[in-house]
Amino acid sequence: MMRAAKTLVVLLGVVCASVAHAQTTPKAAEFKSGSLAFGSVTASYVQVLAGGVQFRLMDVLNNTDKDVLCSWDDGTTSVRVPAYSAYDADLRQASLFVGATALKCKHAGVAPTVGAIEAFGMY
Repeated sequence: MMRAAKTLVVLLGVVCASVAHAQTTPKAAEFKSGSLAFGSVTASYVQVLAGGVQFRLMDVLNNTDKDVLCSWDDGTTSVRVPAYSAYDADLRQASLFVGATALKCKHAGVAPTVGAIEAFGMY
């Protein structure tokens, strides 16, 4: 009986060690993307990317011929992204946008006539 108890303790130790190891394995990054064609860029904020998750990093590519304003907080605070350029946001460091779950953009005064806005988010 004593030998069986010692074997059980050893087996439980191995199982517990395996479970502890599984919990410390880091989760791989996941991505979502979205786009908004030039004809859909209006004077009001329009959703470009919604993930239902809190994004950590996001790249915004403005491939239109006009500047756009982008926001992660429904327009309270916005970032200007010039025509034919990109904006890389570290949403973990930008205290205004911590917990951002969506990106919305609008034109910065004049509607674009070509291109699209693209966004790639990592969570």
